[in-house]
Amino acid sequence: MAAKRDLLAALREKAKITDRGIRKRREKLQRLVPIPTDIATYILAHRAGVPIRRFLDDATLASVSSWEAQLAQKESRQQAATPTSPRGVSAKHV
Repeated sequence: MAAKRDLLAALREKAKITDRGIRKRREKLQRLVPIPTDIATYILAHRAGVPIRRFLDDATLASVSSWEAQLAQKESRQQAATPTSPRGVSAKHV
């Protein structure tokens, strides 16, 4: 449990965000894919450059990797589905 607290502290430090910022970013990921809350937090930490291997066991790291792959696939599909204008501005914001 202390390792997970330490991971959160490392994420806050590395990303320069508060607990509220972590929660908002985590919810954004969970809107794309129904990721468990702890796994979403670990993905955020990994993306921020926190060495999550120091804090998590091998089984949890494997789970994070699997969920990260699903999330990346969903993000790439979503990005490909967003049409852009010739100026590169998203058509849905024009």
